[in-house]
Amino acid sequence: MNDLRERLNRLADAAAEGVELTPPDQLPASRPRWRSGPALIAATAVVVIAAVTVAVLVGRDDGDDDVAVGGNDGGGSAGQGNDAVVAVTYGDASVSTDPVDLALRFLDADGTVISERSWSELEQPTEGVPEQTVVMGGLAQRVPAGELRLEASRGGTLLPVQCSQPFTAAPGDRLILRLEFGATCAQVESVEDWVANRTGPTGVDYIGLTQAEADDRAQAAGLTTRVVAADGMDLAVTMDFRPDRLNLVLFDGIVVAAQLDGEEVVPSGLECPDNATCDTVISPLVPVGSLAVDLEPVEGMFIEGFDVTLQFYDAGDNLLAERTWSESASATGTTAAAGDVDPYYTHVLREPVPSGTNRLVTTMRINPDPEGPPCETTVDVGQADVARVTLLFAPDEQGACASIAAATAEADQLLGMPRGLPAPGFVGLSENEAMDEAASRGWTVRVLARDGEGETRTDDYQPERVNLVLEDGRVVAAARS
Repeated sequence: MNDLRERLNRLADAAAEGVELTPPDQLPASRPRWRSGPALIAATAVVVIAAVTVAVLVGRDDGDDDVAVGGNDGGGSAGQGNDAVVAVTYGDASVSTDPVDLALRFLDADGTVISERSWSELEQPTEGVPEQTVVMGGLAQRVPAGELRLEASRGGTLLPVQCSQPFTAAPGDRLILRLEFGATCAQVESVEDWVANRTGPTGVDYIGLTQAEADDRAQAAGLTTRVVAADGMDLAVTMDFRPDRLNLVLFDGIVVAAQLDGEEVVPSGLECPDNATCDTVISPLVPVGSLAVDLEPVEGMFIEGFDVTLQFYDAGDNLLAERTWSESASATGTTAAAGDVDPYYTHVLREPVPSGTNRLVTTMRINPDPEGPPCETTVDVGQADVARVTLLFAPDEQGACASIAAATAEADQLLGMPRGLPAPGFVGLSENEAMDEAASRGWTVRVLARDGEGETRTDDYQPERVNLVLEDGRVVAAARS
């Protein structure tokens, strides 16, 4: 190698004597030309030297992982060199939802685009739930230090929503931008605040490792690992206790918090100050399911001022969340504007809830009528599963104001009637009880599936027929068609 370099240097020195090259600011628009043959030799020698130098540098491992700023993979370890890493979060991880049309742009202080990303990069198909997706963490992106801006654009059926959030990143910063599309576009949080008090004595030695390195170290110590949070988003996990299991929190592929099961007790809720209104906080270690709520399909026109207030309570009667139909629909880009209002009525509100028994309290408002009485529905939600409830616009003859359409996501898929007419009171009955109940209402019965196996069905419309999905002899989904 040294002999080659020496020979090339001598060649370049010899060829450069008396050579005149065109200055860069005088080069023509067409392909540049060298003015002499010797210059071509010199240039060739310089290029070869440069190539050799690059080869030497590439072959040397200096331990520094250089990652280009603005690459679409965001990659590399967090906070490297003069860069920072930010993660954008939206909605809830581990919870099945409709795909989100969300575009993100990261810009520097001059308005130059650093990177353009899409939420679809994170979305994975939900097993057993057609056309549903799930994300398992936020979207991480490397950015240069300085004054920056995030631009977010969420598409929708009727009303796209856009917002812009300025933020400052110092070299080595690790930040989380939590999209809200409200009065504030996004809340900015540091990773340090996110993982505060989430590392136990055993986990200290794992901070800064990659997930693979953490897995290897844990295995050598006789431990197992699992990821409970990634890039600013907590994941749904099981509540079983295993003292040899290490729970990892990752940011941009690096462990930022770790603790063994039982090293630290995580509360299931936070006490609310007397001068504030608070929602109960579901611990990241509480098993989570999802409650899907839709509206009874009806024929008619949109009534201005229609809305529904929904309150979600856990088994301990703690208020988990309070939503309104209009806000939930608007968050997906759907509004009850003039024109096609079907997307507003066909919207499905999905709320993460603890697995087990939950209580849904809804209040419907249809102007000019006053707000109706509250409607209470008790629903059992399986871990990492989805139960669906259909709200009625008026109580039926039995006084029901809501109907559990499906107890599980699998049952809902077997039912295959996302817009079926409600059949309140059937889910949970035995097959014989369901037959008797249908007869008392003057309905016929059709069984669409038993124990996961679908039956032959026709596409005819019979509103006086109730369709059932049975599991272990009990109704797990019901709707009329």
